[in-house]
Amino acid sequence: MSRLISLFFTLTLALSISLATVSESFAQDDEDNIITVAVPNSIFASLRDGHPAGIIVEGTVAVLAEMGYTMRFLSMSSKDQKRAVYSGDIDVATSMLVSFQDKPKRSKKALFTDAVINEYNVIVVRRGEGFKLNKVEDLYGKKIGARIGFTYPSIQGDDQVQLERNRKDGENIRKLMLKELDAAIVGGVSDLFDFGAEGIMGQIESLNKAVGYVGLGAALSNLRFSPEDLAKFNQTLASFKMREEWNVILERNGMRTLVFEWPLIAPKK
Repeated sequence: MSRLISLFFTLTLALSISLATVSESFAQDDEDNIITVAVPNSIFASLRDGHPAGIIVEGTVAVLAEMGYTMRFLSMSSKDQKRAVYSGDIDVATSMLVSFQDKPKRSKKALFTDAVINEYNVIVVRRGEGFKLNKVEDLYGKKIGARIGFTYPSIQGDDQVQLERNRKDGENIRKLMLKELDAAIVGGVSDLFDFGAEGIMGQIESLNKAVGYVGLGAALSNLRFSPEDLAKFNQTLASFKMREEWNVILERNGMRTLVFEWPLIAPKK
């Protein structure tokens, strides 16, 4: 009888140890899947009542959730989140420049995803004064508003394209309305969205082709993610953008008609 009691306690102890080990393992797995995502409070990525809002952060979060991650969010400026993802203080930075047209951004400090969206450089003119834009030469003789610090490789190297650079898009639009400019280069998603909300689109119109674009997506800390994780993210992102869930995000943010692939002007021969 004493042997049976001894055996019973031995088995009970072994089972308790086993269950505790399993519990610790699950807890560790849960902790491993928790990542910190920075949100820069921009038109494409912000926090509303603690929840991510904006097409880039919502798309990024949907992909990461599909990959099995649980996320906690941190509001941070664009400059600070870039520094933090490079140092590994955060795991993911959102609404980041990830490519320049078809040239992916590379860095030893972080892994840049494929673009969640492309922000096209679109030319707007006063309503009723539109013209066909097919090649660089179609812009000759026109004074075009551009942004200080922005690069427009398809046109800015041509000395017959006259660019007047200002600090803000609003300044370019003001000068366009005052007929101090013939046209202005704006963001095909962010700026056209703002202009629509402000009632400006009734006074301007966009031309038929864009003069360039940048890709916006996410930066993953290479202290947390591997190149294999990046490949899985990009594969999941491509699949996600083909599904109705992506259209729902675009519709909810009022950008479904703005996110598409613009045709580009032909380069100068």
